[in-house]
Amino acid sequence: MEPIIVNIATFEKFDKRMYRYLMMGLILIIVILAIVNIRCYLKNRSIIIDYQKRINGIDVALKEENRLSSQSADDLDDIEKENLERHIAFVNTIILHDIFPWPKTLDLIEKTIPDDIILDRVAHSPNYQTLTLQGHSKTTESVAVFLDGLKKQILFKEASLSSLSIDSLKEDEQSSKSIIKFDLSCTLDLNRIFQEKTGLNE
Repeated sequence: MEPIIVNIATFEKFDKRMYRYLMMGLILIIVILAIVNIRCYLKNRSIIIDYQKRINGIDVALKEENRLSSQSADDLDDIEKENLERHIAFVNTIILHDIFPWPKTLDLIEKTIPDDIILDRVAHSPNYQTLTLQGHSKTTESVAVFLDGLKKQILFKEASLSSLSIDSLKEDEQSSKSIIKFDLSCTLDLNRIFQEKTGLNE
């Protein structure tokens, strides 16, 4: 009687291309994660460097202020007084950059602006002393109403019209429209901004 031989070993052909695709996908994922981590690191490092510069500037200004505060105002010459004022302005600008109430300011402007006025640009001066509003309207009356409304807001010491121009856009031969372009300059009340509560809702 001959023995029965059974081959229980199985062989399946493995697709090597699929293996290469998987490895390429894994490498691609690792490269993407590495790039994202590097970008996050560089971004956070730039933020840290920026705040470190601000801190160093404040430290220098405080040391100068402490040195000068030990002297009486009469003992300071004009150059030292000018340096002290410059350091104080520098520190105030850094603080304003972080605490400036943009949301409340824009909300205040939105509540003041007439419906037919469109603002194209809102910008502040480097020292945050003034706020410039550029826009356009269909009538000069709306610009005047907007200007009067800004003058009544407690955040601004004063508001004035910097420039006013008229552009005519012809739609056809029978009719035309005029657009009033304007620039408004508002002087900010920095003392109110530095207060713990700005009182913009009053």
